[in-house]
Amino acid sequence: MAHDDTTSIWLILLLILLVFLVFLPNWGYKK
Repeated sequence: MAHDDTTSIWLILLLILLVFLVFLPNWGYKK
């Protein structure tokens, strides 16, 4: 498997986006 830098960057960005979508609403409700 060849490691493509752009692909890994996009995967990381997608993971961060998912974390934001999941955690931000919970944060808002807790405060």
